[in-house]
Amino acid sequence: MTRLLLIEDHPQNARSFLRMLLKHGYEALDWEQTGISGLEIALRGTYGAILIDLDLPDLDGMHVGLALYGHMLKGRIPRVPLVALTARTDTSTRAEAERLGFSAWIAKPCTETTLIETLRKVMGAR
Repeated sequence: MTRLLLIEDHPQNARSFLRMLLKHGYEALDWEQTGISGLEIALRGTYGAILIDLDLPDLDGMHVGLALYGHMLKGRIPRVPLVALTARTDTSTRAEAERLGFSAWIAKPCTETTLIETLRKVMGAR
């Protein structure tokens, strides 16, 4: 089973995402609550996708994504889809996320269907 990393600071949101993922067979899940710890674990692990809240308390999710994307481009870690999770709905934030290497965008709160379909799309049908 493909391992996923969720970087989300709000436990209630994280539990909701993890519950939806488990329901659809994603069993290998890691959860980090800060941008720094998420970045550190992402650099040590192998993931099929990384879901990143853009509004983290210590390090903006955009910066986490940019750092990871830079490591991917330099071949330090495998290229994997980065999925932005955010309550922000403005087009400029979305465009910035895409420019920084995010593969997809999920607006919070999201439906189970949106989460699973987005992951299947960016990871390829599984």
